[in-house]
Amino acid sequence: MGKQIIKDVRTKLTEDHDAVTTRLTLDFGALTTDDVFEIAAQAAVIKWQNNARRGKAIPPVATYSVPKPGTRGAVAIDYAAALVKLLGGDKTMILLKKYGSAEAAYTAIKPMLDAMMETEAAE
Repeated sequence: MGKQIIKDVRTKLTEDHDAVTTRLTLDFGALTTDDVFEIAAQAAVIKWQNNARRGKAIPPVATYSVPKPGTRGAVAIDYAAALVKLLGGDKTMILLKKYGSAEAAYTAIKPMLDAMMETEAAE
């Protein structure tokens, strides 16, 4: 592949130490394109896991559209995470089996959720 990327990275040895800046050369020369995609997938999984933890819901099925480096990307609805947050994992799995996808399940129950919200707001 023959590509190198140079990054300035700041690293602390421990919380008690000051950060040190290192000019790091990442040499991808020995890797194939598939190897680079595997490394990118590992990093994307970690970012997705952090997002799921922040959302306080780990869905049984999810899709993560990996944003371009240096961007946050468009915020898309993670229907599976929304269903898990609203209904729990077991009920979400039942809906996924019945409707075939998290988006279809969410669309099917949305009128019920809207009616519940209207009733609650009126009280």
